[in-house]
Amino acid sequence: MLYRLRETARPFQINTNARKCGKVLHSGSVGIRLRVADGKAHYHGLTRCACWHSCPVCGWQIGAHRAEQVRRVAEAHRAKGGSVYMVTFTARHQLGDPLRALYEAVAGSYRYAHSGAA
Repeated sequence: MLYRLRETARPFQINTNARKCGKVLHSGSVGIRLRVADGKAHYHGLTRCACWHSCPVCGWQIGAHRAEQVRRVAEAHRAKGGSVYMVTFTARHQLGDPLRALYEAVAGSYRYAHSGAA
């Protein structure tokens, strides 16, 4: 499904690397490799754009890798007796509100959370 989405989005991509992703040769030839660790196959030798924000394939792969990194760090921190929390900073806004005021509200919340205050 992600590969189909990438093909559908390809003509609309502004980033030239995203237009080449999975389609243009990166090395001399294309091959299929099998990863021994998990038994999954993948193409080798094609360009990857690494555009996490606009490419469905690269975005998923990068997101999965980052999620695994966060999981490992959180587990290590918990093993040492620490706690892990997720926080989301939002500010009520409507269409037409100035971006600067919204940004300052969110940035201020972040600074306050990091100040150590209760």
